[in-house]
Amino acid sequence: MKKSSEANLLGISLLQMNKLQNRINRMNSNYVGDTGATMLVLSILFYLYQNGRSSNAHLATEFGMANSSMSRTIGRLIRINWVKTVPDAKDRRRAKLSLTKKGKDKVLDASIKMKKNLHSVFTDADLDALIEGFKTLKEQINQQIHEK
Repeated sequence: MKKSSEANLLGISLLQMNKLQNRINRMNSNYVGDTGATMLVLSILFYLYQNGRSSNAHLATEFGMANSSMSRTIGRLIRINWVKTVPDAKDRRRAKLSLTKKGKDKVLDASIKMKKNLHSVFTDADLDALIEGFKTLKEQINQQIHEK
């Protein structure tokens, strides 16, 4: 394939992904209620729910953010009592982040609403294909990042 047509295809793909992300964000905006939370916040909550305790630095790496940006976001989550710091068992000078009961409740509530909303738009087979597509995309991106 010629470089110009590859670039054109990539540009179209990026545009479609951006449109999809914007639509998903609009569709999912009601999951976090009137708290002013973003999809990033909800993603962090889900990550902590699925993976347990994590450090700020690890979350920043996972979400492709600067440590300072993640620290500000986590600070806000601590203030609204969705996340708490827990001393690291191996090194008491360090702290890990985990969900509070309020944070877990938010994840469970959002999960129910998300499933209901997604099932109103997609079939189970469509959702499975979408999830697999995102996994493949993430693997491809991670592979390209590590090659550089």
